[in-house]
Amino acid sequence: ITENGPITNLIFSQRYRGEDSWDKEMAVDVVATKNIIDYLTGNITRQSNITHHGSAGVNPANLKTITIISSIAGQYIAEEQNIQYHLAKAALNQLVRYYAAMLGPQGIRVNSVSPGTTIKEESQEFYAQNKELTELYQKITPLRRMGVADDVAKAVAFLCGDDASFITGQNLIVDGGVSVQGHEALARRLSPLQNQVITQSNLVQPNQVANWNSKRNRPPPVKDRWD
Repeated sequence: ITENGPITNLIFSQRYRGEDSWDKEMAVDVVATKNIIDYLTGNITRQSNITHHGSAGVNPANLKTITIISSIAGQYIAEEQNIQYHLAKAALNQLVRYYAAMLGPQGIRVNSVSPGTTIKEESQEFYAQNKELTELYQKITPLRRMGVADDVAKAVAFLCGDDASFITGQNLIVDGGVSVQGHEALARRLSPLQNQVITQSNLVQPNQVANWNSKRNRPPPVKDRWD
């Protein structure tokens, strides 16, 4: 800060890599993030009290945005990741909402970006050598390609920029649309059942429709599709 000037956009992208450790995962992902935010915004508050006599909304350090790289594992289950990874990412998402509310009066926006499976520099060779897996991931992605690190960087740049000036407390999922799909529909598409038509009309039996009409238009119970 002394050499380069005040921080305007603060981005957290650290990740714990090591043996399974609850304490270390939480320390690197969550505690370190919280401590840095508290330190920087605490300095801002103290400077505001001294220089501006406690004026609300003053941000003399010029900090405008905080963006945290989270993961879809903060909302969904990724079986290749352990439980502490999931809980750390979920904690980061809640951290974003908390600080968005607390720091908003200082004009600081706080958001997160949750990437899906992403090809990064260190994983390029792996996906190049495992084309069947890569093709599978492309097949289940509505945009029909895997995400790359640049997709995540552009999402972060957007949240840091003026075009997102009224966005705070949000978690932007960058996964090409994978997470918006119905799980059952996706499972059928990847199985021999992909051509089976399942609609409301073939789920409800005729006698159920008759009972529905005779009971003050109460909707019938939907028959379990797997019966």
